[in-house]
Amino acid sequence: MAGSKANRSKTICPVCSLQDGLILQWQRSSPRFTEASPISVDYDMENPINEGSLCPRGNSIAELVDHPRRLTCPQIEGRDVPWQEALSQAAKSLKGLVKKHGPEALGVLAGGGLTLEEAVGIGKLARDVLGTQNVAALFPEDGDAFHYLAQLGWDDGFSLKDLQGRQVIVLVGDVFMEHPVISKRILRAKYKDRHSHLFVIDSQATQTAGFAHQHLQPLPGTEPLVLAGLAQLLSASAQKKSGEFSLKLDLEAVAQATAVSQEQMATVASALNSAKDGVLIQSNLFGRLGQPGTCAFLGHVLTRLVPGKLAFLHLPVFWNGRGVYQVLSSGDKGQKAISGPHILESIIEGKIKGLLLFGLDPLSAMPTDELDQAMKKLDFLLVADVFPTVSTELAHVLLPAAIGPEKGGQILYLNGDKQEFQPVVPAPGLARPEMDIFESLAQQLSSDTKLSITPQDVKEKLSQSGGIPWDRILPEVASRLTQQLTAEKGQDTAYPLYLVSTAVPAHLGDGSLTRNFSWAHRVCQAPCIWAHPSLMEKLQLKQGDQVQVSSQRGQAVFPVLANRGLADNVISAPAHFPEVRRLFSWNLDPRSGELEPGPERVLLSKPKESS
Repeated sequence: MAGSKANRSKTICPVCSLQDGLILQWQRSSPRFTEASPISVDYDMENPINEGSLCPRGNSIAELVDHPRRLTCPQIEGRDVPWQEALSQAAKSLKGLVKKHGPEALGVLAGGGLTLEEAVGIGKLARDVLGTQNVAALFPEDGDAFHYLAQLGWDDGFSLKDLQGRQVIVLVGDVFMEHPVISKRILRAKYKDRHSHLFVIDSQATQTAGFAHQHLQPLPGTEPLVLAGLAQLLSASAQKKSGEFSLKLDLEAVAQATAVSQEQMATVASALNSAKDGVLIQSNLFGRLGQPGTCAFLGHVLTRLVPGKLAFLHLPVFWNGRGVYQVLSSGDKGQKAISGPHILESIIEGKIKGLLLFGLDPLSAMPTDELDQAMKKLDFLLVADVFPTVSTELAHVLLPAAIGPEKGGQILYLNGDKQEFQPVVPAPGLARPEMDIFESLAQQLSSDTKLSITPQDVKEKLSQSGGIPWDRILPEVASRLTQQLTAEKGQDTAYPLYLVSTAVPAHLGDGSLTRNFSWAHRVCQAPCIWAHPSLMEKLQLKQGDQVQVSSQRGQAVFPVLANRGLADNVISAPAHFPEVRRLFSWNLDPRSGELEPGPERVLLSKPKESS
């Protein structure tokens, strides 16, 4: 209505782990989008986290809460039905599976869009109501790092607000592209003091690396060896007791395996040792870093080798990813928690007959032909989500869920602090918050069951993490690093190139959520391959030509584009598309059981029909 006053409500961006503050504003009493009363985003300049700054995703949030593709009605086999009918059918199917195969034939997987209360609720629904221990969070990018940090007791206490005073900042990965809002604080710290140092460890010469005083560009996948080299140098310079840090890697061999010189590693170690304070920040994409859990572990170790001077911060991908993982990985009744990838393996093996998915799409996150076929053979699949995905197409029962600004609750911030927020817009159509779905489904399964989640429940789940001394984990990590050091000496003639992932700021994670952004459609609607011009010339490829990428997992054809930031033996692709993720191997960390989505060896060639 012309001249009417806009409604304005502060909320939190529901996409990435920075949880940036923003303001949603709309005309009239209804926030639902029409041409006459559009929702828009305004900047929350008073927010202490982002100080009003927003990335392309945050600027597009109004689209998510008011999108024509939103799921708005429950469905059974693609047919719109009332909530009661959908829940009744789900309960009937689940009871039948438990009676026929037992409760362990059921699996439950959660994504990073749940609140802490919802994470506790999904755990109670699975373990107490359904009777299965097969419940987990699934985060291919962060699960491995989460496992190690949980065992170590997390490393909380450092906040983004503390960045400005740090003399030395070491970034592992393409932090500016993956979490653009953080760049302002990092650059402010860099230029505040002429004695400050910004180092970047990344296999690509990215925009983040372009701001560094020094860019350490290791061979893809060897980042943990570089961090281990830094740890060894810091240990020696700090004159630690003999045996306290017992990695004992040959630094010359590390330099040869990583293509990062001893002098470069020594420069970083010296800066960390002499500065009054510093921080190491790790950000990982699917297929970007080698052994991301090992990298996180070594980041923790570095803080212990320079006590009181160095902080470590892992930047997860998804909104409340850490909170959901921390709640669900705590296990139940003395039983060890199972990992998300192990649940997927059980589906492939046919052990799990019924699956409940809440806010994630495994067929976008960890796609393989084997998983595709196994998901199609499930006796029952329930999916609760915000948008249509590959997995929703297979759902026997589909339930429309709410997104962040449409529900209230608590989420966990990067430093372990809890953030509470309230719903500011209603969910579209018949969509509901996941907590409502859990409670209603539990009632259908057992009429005398009520899922009551208290603040104490959340507190207890968050308090059950680790505290294992790092030196107890070190021998196992050292063994893996030694194996990697030996393996890097060989050459793979069948697959001579490295494939690594590249971040596109309009996208996030597997892209199942952000592919709905109009901005994402404009800047990266479909996957492509980037290669150095010299490699393109060698293969007689021109800008935009179709090229075949082959790995041990499979092959795909994409257009190729030039990128001078890559080495001539490295190609990159956006990991926000299932077609790209299918090329990467399912390597599980033997300690965590989580996926290690590292760089993949590939062959680049012209498609056969165009050869």
